[in-house]
Amino acid sequence: MEQEQALDELRALVKEGKEQILSTKWRPEGVIGASNMVSFSVYAGWHTKALSFLKLLLTEDNELVSRFGSLDKHYYRNADSSIIILENVIEYIEKGYLVIQDNSTIDIETELRRIFSRFHRVARQMRSRYDKRNTLDVKDEYDVQDLLHALLRLYFDDIRSEEWTPSYAGKSARMDFLLKNEKTVAQSQNLWDLGFRTYSLRLMSNSFRKKYSSSG
Repeated sequence: MEQEQALDELRALVKEGKEQILSTKWRPEGVIGASNMVSFSVYAGWHTKALSFLKLLLTEDNELVSRFGSLDKHYYRNADSSIIILENVIEYIEKGYLVIQDNSTIDIETELRRIFSRFHRVARQMRSRYDKRNTLDVKDEYDVQDLLHALLRLYFDDIRSEEWTPSYAGKSARMDFLLKNEKTVAQSQNLWDLGFRTYSLRLMSNSFRKKYSSSG
């Protein structure tokens, strides 16, 4: 990645953080000594995107990356500190203190599991909107798919939905989202038909990815 391209992306993240994250500042009512907060759903998406970009630029064990990753709770002070870290990275690159590493690929499974681990919190947060405005309330498998599809768009460009896996032991298993370029499948598994008001998100096996890759 070219240095100017990296700097442009970092500046865009800082601008987005200041305009779209810090502007959602709020404080819980009736709680003495409560900390200022920001919108969870907005901050979670921005923080995940910014952290992934930092990992592309720097080594994963870099102190700045580790510090940024620890600021995932949606406190206002965390959002402010995250923006300051990005501004520091910009300054260090401009002054030549920081050399951008050639690390052009995302750890696909790590990022997918990050989305999956936060999916339920995002779904719950979306139910709580100002003035009871319309929102996506996750009630069935289609709501799960819609929200998962939107979150996957943070990282992946070519997403094929409603695909089907090859047959195993005479059975076909539905895969909700095929990440074509990465040759990876993200699947939501709905359990409502079994009487459980729940669902799970998972990746298909490595053996499937290898088989898909070899089949073109």
